[in-house]
Amino acid sequence: MERAIVKRPHAFEPKTAWAMDWYYPVLTGALTGEAAKARLADGWETFAMEGKGIRCVSTEPWITASETAECSLAFAAIGDRDTAVDLLRWTRPHRRDDGSYWTGLVWDPVHGHHGTRFPFEEHTSYTAAAVILAADAITGSSPASGLFTAARR
Repeated sequence: MERAIVKRPHAFEPKTAWAMDWYYPVLTGALTGEAAKARLADGWETFAMEGKGIRCVSTEPWITASETAECSLAFAAIGDRDTAVDLLRWTRPHRRDDGSYWTGLVWDPVHGHHGTRFPFEEHTSYTAAAVILAADAITGSSPASGLFTAARR
């Protein structure tokens, strides 16, 4: 699979609208080194909403904490700690008083929506787990902290 991702990306159905298809090849280690850095740089303008987070779909102003945290992990994997920290910081508006995280927020200044929750009232353990994994990868707080980063630095 790794060879197909690296050498034959045309073998897959194009999925350029989804953030996870942008950063997952880096997050999983299929792309490393300069190819990984180039991949993340190429998709930044499409998916990053500066200071807010990572869009889950390029055509919508939907920011999810999990996509933002997973993208943070991808940047940590290439050794770009500063961007990884910034992305993790961008998940803070998703944090609830009880420590869990809202799944997503809509940032749509054209229509006057600034941080409206979506799906309404949803907060999942998956989202919290993505944030925890990113924080651990950045800080090196646990033995598992190198899971996404150790082999790639």
